[in-house]
Amino acid sequence: MVEGEQTEHYQEKYITDNSENVSPSSLQFRLSPDKTVMEIEKELRGGYHQYVIDNKGQETLEFKKIGEPLLNDYGIQAVMRRIRSIINSSTVQGNLSEQDFKKFMKNFHIQLARDLMINYYKYEMNLGDYSNIIQSITGFVYLFLSRTINDGERETMKNISKEMYRDGDYSSGSKKGLFGFKT
Repeated sequence: MVEGEQTEHYQEKYITDNSENVSPSSLQFRLSPDKTVMEIEKELRGGYHQYVIDNKGQETLEFKKIGEPLLNDYGIQAVMRRIRSIINSSTVQGNLSEQDFKKFMKNFHIQLARDLMINYYKYEMNLGDYSNIIQSITGFVYLFLSRTINDGERETMKNISKEMYRDGDYSSGSKKGLFGFKT
């Protein structure tokens, strides 16, 4: 794994060796919604996450504030509860028809907009941020859930698993089968 370039907002890590794209850890990464959920929350909180190495050499993820939060803590938690009920490892393995996906997204957009408008005072939201919050969150949800259209994510996972079984796992330096046994 190679570290990405430092940007003004945060440092990303990315995989450059294609053999790691079919490892068990990459499967776990694809199914984990943690990064998406974290991205939404950092936008609402007005900051970014950055890896920092402490004086013991341990790498930790820290939140760096760069602006004002778009909602207060109560509002952020209310929105994040809604997000976590949708963006999770179970839903990514779902199977929605394109029509059901469009209905879901329309309903999600309406419900989020309604919740923010009804509770803007309680959430201490600036009305000038209203549209931006809705569009940003809806975009994240759209991209995450679009993987479920016509069983798309499961089909991708099946293909990756087949490739892992056929080729073995080379990420640790020795050829291993799907369940970690040497072949």
